[in-house]
Amino acid sequence: LLLLLLSAMAATAAAAAAAAAEGSFVRLPLRPVAARQRRSAEDVVPLLNYNSEFFTVDMTIGSPPQQLAFVVDTGSSNLAVASQKFDGMYIFYDTTKSKTIKKPVPDVGFSVQYVDSSWQALVVTDMVNVSGPVKLGVRLQFGAIYAQKNFFHSSFYEGILGLAYQSIAMPPKAPLKPFFDALTASADVPNKFSLVLCPLWSSQPSDLTLGGADPQRNRSAMVFTPLQKESFYTVQLLDIEYNGKGLGFSCGAYNSPTYTILDSGGTELVLPADIHNALKKVVGAALMAVFSTSQMVDDFFAGKVALEVEPENLMDYLAPITFLLPSVTPGETLKLSLYPWQYLRRVTPPDMDARWEWSTTSYCIS
Repeated sequence: LLLLLLSAMAATAAAAAAAAAEGSFVRLPLRPVAARQRRSAEDVVPLLNYNSEFFTVDMTIGSPPQQLAFVVDTGSSNLAVASQKFDGMYIFYDTTKSKTIKKPVPDVGFSVQYVDSSWQALVVTDMVNVSGPVKLGVRLQFGAIYAQKNFFHSSFYEGILGLAYQSIAMPPKAPLKPFFDALTASADVPNKFSLVLCPLWSSQPSDLTLGGADPQRNRSAMVFTPLQKESFYTVQLLDIEYNGKGLGFSCGAYNSPTYTILDSGGTELVLPADIHNALKKVVGAALMAVFSTSQMVDDFFAGKVALEVEPENLMDYLAPITFLLPSVTPGETLKLSLYPWQYLRRVTPPDMDARWEWSTTSYCIS
């Protein structure tokens, strides 16, 4: 399995999979999460980006509405929110203050396990809303989180908005309907959404568009690759190229034991260990022009040193990483390229000299 976390791209493959809606759509832009900005007079609701690690959108729950921030995650399907104050958290969904809540049944709930975090929740029912040119909302069952491990580690978000298919939602025997599924079933919103995810230091805004893709946010024509199954957003990866040259692995190596997934819940490329090592080898050879010693290159990949190069000069040293995917048009191949300022993580703000860290990691197949 290869996980492609392409949040730094100008438009994700989720956006490429949605044609511009001919009817109405609701654009929900993303704002810098550290600012904790609230919805302005504009007819958009921003998603928030903190250090290019995740993106959040403001939503309201209950009556009167409680405004909370949710991580936008195409790698899961449940809507869930903290129902008590965890460490570092300023606000949470207070179930005692909502007049429209259907109280949970004690001891009846579910849990969700991620790679290195988890949470437990009771099932509640209440009003859930987003706001844009028109107010959109549904009465929905979702998780009220009462316990967690390493999930809430800051005050930048209070919940998670899962946008994947209901087939992977929890609990397994009676999966809850995802928010977007419920919205398209009850409101005049086409069953399409798109994401534009840009780093914190970028001058370009990030947004989630419900109902299609905003043509004003697209710089090129839409391209399409088939989804392999309706669970995660799974695609087939044919090859990875660095500077136009393939890494030398078979298609099966990239997609074993299943397929590649597109996950907005993180911003790293996650690769099988052998493929990750091959990518580090070719990138490391290019970095010798900057670091001059192999030890410094190793320290860069280990996160011990940063690359100090301004964005406009990165291409003097590093080349794009390109992902090859099948097209829905027979005989055609799609090429999606990440440039150095997209596959590296900037760790300094725009008003300081640029410093970059390696933002690709690996996992082991057991």
